[in-house]
Amino acid sequence: MRAERDGKGEKFSEKVPAAFAERTAEKAIAEYEKQCAEYASMSRKELEFEFFSVKTELEHRKEISFLPFVVLLFSMLIGVWAGFLAFLKEVLVLATDIGNKEFPETIISFGIYVAALISILIFWIFATEKACLKRLRKQLMMIEAVRDEREKENRKED
Repeated sequence: MRAERDGKGEKFSEKVPAAFAERTAEKAIAEYEKQCAEYASMSRKELEFEFFSVKTELEHRKEISFLPFVVLLFSMLIGVWAGFLAFLKEVLVLATDIGNKEFPETIISFGIYVAALISILIFWIFATEKACLKRLRKQLMMIEAVRDEREKENRKED
């Protein structure tokens, strides 16, 4: 497959990601400015309340996001996966003794699906928590920037 080039010699496939990144950056900047303007329009007490609310939620989320990691680690240590695999092995042995040839294949498929489902669920939990933490950190930094700007203005007035 041959890439088409424009008049400047740049590939079309190189221009698309750059244009997408530029639009995404413009959107992020507009969102940032809107949020900062909202914080700047708040009174001092409202801004402090927002600061403490976001800070409290961030700390709470940090503790919560740490909890699944500890539970996962603990489950690995006590051998939940080993127990699950031993159970599947016993079911396969029993199914083989009975003589049913389709049942072992079903059990193996079931085991793979359960392991994949649990892995995807754990990944999804960590990904959503990471995104939430990132959002809260960003809000906290914007609030701190507005607070710092107000302090500078107050110093100039004095």
